[in-house]
Amino acid sequence: SASGRISNNGSISLLGDESVGVYGEGLNLIENLSGKTIEVGNSNVKSSVGIYGKNVTSIRNDGSLIFGTGATGIYGDGVTSVINSSTGLITNNSSTEGTGIFAKDSLVENRGQIVLGDTSNGIYTSNGVIDNYGDITVGNYNSSGIYGGGTTNINNHSGIVQVGSKSVGLATVDGNIVNNGTLLSTGEESTYIYSKNGNALNNNTLTLSDYSVGMYGQPGVMSNSGTIDVG
Repeated sequence: SASGRISNNGSISLLGDESVGVYGEGLNLIENLSGKTIEVGNSNVKSSVGIYGKNVTSIRNDGSLIFGTGATGIYGDGVTSVINSSTGLITNNSSTEGTGIFAKDSLVENRGQIVLGDTSNGIYTSNGVIDNYGDITVGNYNSSGIYGGGTTNINNHSGIVQVGSKSVGLATVDGNIVNNGTLLSTGEESTYIYSKNGNALNNNTLTLSDYSVGMYGQPGVMSNSGTIDVG
């Protein structure tokens, strides 16, 4: 079983391209402690990553992860759980093409803040589970607040997921979605809840921006127990 840990109790700033703030493999825990900052630069071909874990039991961010264009806050490969706690902030300071948390086959839990610019993904997980209790803000143009690849299930328990124009709030490929939180769009032509092959249930109020879609499904079942307001 995994053992050992990496704890950041200081400040890490690697502003050059293609940088990794903390890398750990085969560990029990990688953590960025409350009030501490990991900052990395832009990503051009490979990836700049704030925290990169491979075959790790848990990655936890209680502090701040800051990164540049095309980069990722947390990257988990074979990580059991990834947690952005209530004191955690993940941001690219309005840069583009970023991902707050990327994980494969993981449980991802967000209780903090994820704030990204255009063409970005707040949380992207393949074949896992995403539980959101915090606030996620992304920009325009093919951004997603929470995206589940493969069979990922999304549970948006609370908090605010806000996207810009031509973007999607909650989206899955084959997984299911349950929304109890607040979904907002600051622009036009956005989709609030989308599943390609899975089912979705909305239990809250969706107030649609212009030219937008509240719930969009293909073979799956879209169920609304809340309110969808169309302007």
